[in-house]
Amino acid sequence: MSKNFDFLGDLANALKKNDWSIMHISRVAELLNLNGIKNKRGGKYKESGRGIFKLVSSACAYFAKKGDKETATNVASAFTNDKNQHVWKK
Repeated sequence: MSKNFDFLGDLANALKKNDWSIMHISRVAELLNLNGIKNKRGGKYKESGRGIFKLVSSACAYFAKKGDKETATNVASAFTNDKNQHVWKK
């Protein structure tokens, strides 16, 4: 799963460099799938649903545990749901 978290971290950090741009969670799932990054069951990520939201919250925890608070914050701030709310608020 660390490959998935690293992908999200890199994406969130790139978004931050562009004036705190945000990305809809369905686009995140699409990018993961396009890059061949599978969920923990070996399948594709759905563009909505608990799995992709859980991935974002788990990535935040992963980076925080590693002591990379900046990336954890970027992951928490970069991705939104269909109502433009940050996904950790769901």
